[in-house]
Amino acid sequence: LKLTAEQRAICHATRDLGVRSSLKIQAFAGTGKTTTLAAIAESLPQRKFLYLVFNRAAADEAKLKMPSNVTVRTAHALAFHSVGYVYKSRLTSSPWAWLPYLKEKMPRALDFVMRTGRDATSAGAVIIRTLEQFLRMPDGAIGAIHAPYWCDDRVGEAAGYAAEALWKNICKPNSSAPVTHDCYLKLFYLQGRELAPQDWTVMLDEAQDADPVILGLLERHQGARIIVGDKYQQLYQWRGAVNALSRLHSDGAELSLTQTFRF
Repeated sequence: LKLTAEQRAICHATRDLGVRSSLKIQAFAGTGKTTTLAAIAESLPQRKFLYLVFNRAAADEAKLKMPSNVTVRTAHALAFHSVGYVYKSRLTSSPWAWLPYLKEKMPRALDFVMRTGRDATSAGAVIIRTLEQFLRMPDGAIGAIHAPYWCDDRVGEAAGYAAEALWKNICKPNSSAPVTHDCYLKLFYLQGRELAPQDWTVMLDEAQDADPVILGLLERHQGARIIVGDKYQQLYQWRGAVNALSRLHSDGAELSLTQTFRF
């Protein structure tokens, strides 16, 4: 494969990455991000890489393109292998599974929010939104700060109290509380787990869509990091995504991929 001058410059810059050093790549649409990351790994066959993607479909596609020294995973897959498997029988894909649990098993916590003038369903919705916000942030404790922005102090405090009680039930091994995939990812983070060994290089793709928990895991990694993304394609701000390209420090100049192959 003939690389562009930009791709060759990125491969060259990667060779100089050391422990806890980072390289940021601004990659516009159709500029061959996956091809470039595969070329990086091929140019350093003695080094091991973790290629972090955001969904299983992207992981399956990337596995076909990456050389043998690259392990392709989602953050949730890593967390499930270490932590999430314990909650396998309670997994749910929807946080709204917490609503019937609150009504049946935690009526006191639900009533605490209902006293602010809401019915059971809307009170449950506020609790769920509060817990969801906590799960996406690196914070260690839930409080009113995680309540929806439109909540006043009274509602926020009530929602924080109820969400904390729900979170404690979720974390209990013998509980029947549903567990979402973001729950075990948050536990993976809170337990101080690592994405990869220190001598591995972690490559984060679609970095503009990383939430603060994934960003925190990347910052925790003791080895080299390559962060790739496109600030013009941020899709998940509605669920707490932050642009890791703007948040993370780079040890050198930010490099770019601008030549598109899509048109």
